[in-house]
Order: sequence, then C-alpha cells, then structure tokens
Amino acid sequence: ETQVFPAAEKEIQRVAAIVGTSSAPRSGAARLEEIHELYDKLVGRYGDLTKAVEDAQEIHDEVKRAKVLSESVVSAMQRLREVCDEIEGRVADELWTLPKYREMLFFR
Repeated sequence: ETQVFPAAEKEIQRVAAIVGTSSAPRSGAARLEEIHELYDKLVGRYGDLTKAVEDAQEIHDEVKRAKVLSESVVSAMQRLREVCDEIEGRVADELWTLPKYREMLFFR
C-alpha cells in the first residue's frame, strides 16, 4: 500500500503525460494500457489477500486457521507478489522505492 501502489500510480501519471503530448510515440498508448491493466490486477489481488486474511481471522480453531493461512493466504500472497514483480519491471527506477531484484542479485 505504501510503496508499490504509489510507484505504479506515479508511473501511470508519467506515461499518461507523455502520451498526452502530440509528439508521443504510438507505442506510448499501449504502454499506458499495460500499466493500467497491471494496476487493476494489483488492486484486485490486494483485495483478494485482504479478504483471505480477514476470513482467516474469523476462524477461532487454531488448527483450521493455520490450514487456511497456509493455503488461502499464502496463495493470495504469491499471486499478489507476481503482479508486484511485473510492475517492478515496468516502473521507472526513480519511482521504485524498494530494491529491485537486479540490484540485490548484483550488489557490489
């Protein structure tokens, strides 16, 4: 909520500003649509995770709760992570506040 959402939103604004100019490349509109689609996925998958966590919190049997957490919540986290990884690859470096994978893997 505090890092990926704002970065994606700023990237949408940045690309939209470029697309809004008369000299924008035609591919800009496709890029804007792509980042919009990823943002929509982000919102949906974040909602799925939130719902899965809330559902798990309603379970008072610890064994059943653990099962739901290990299945539904972890699965929702993985799906959210997938879209975050896609967004990371498309957001300008100066807008991405988290370390990128390439930075962590090839840190000197």
